[in-house]
Amino acid sequence: MHFLLTLGFLGAFGAFWLLGKQRYKSGEGPFDRLPAGVSPTSEGQRVESASDGTRYVVHYWTPGADGRQFHVAEVKGHPSWISFWFVPATGKRTLHLSLATAGELNDLRKDWDV
Repeated sequence: MHFLLTLGFLGAFGAFWLLGKQRYKSGEGPFDRLPAGVSPTSEGQRVESASDGTRYVVHYWTPGADGRQFHVAEVKGHPSWISFWFVPATGKRTLHLSLATAGELNDLRKDWDV
């Protein structure tokens, strides 16, 4: 009996994990269209929150020879993201790509000052 309960619990956990993962259609993920020269593996990631409570998983790369650093910010729990170049010396951010509705894009750009 305990075995069946354990098996059921593990199955439910696996289903919730799969459903909770962000899923992108083929070619729509933030790592599907990286700029030339940017590795498919980021240097690291962190979680940040916007003033309205939106939570982001932010992936970042090592700055290149030109001083620019690439970032991808994914909305946590929702398949929307924005990618941008950041120049640490000036604080300037430049939009690269995004996957969002028009309203979401405005919010993403505002949150990331792009």
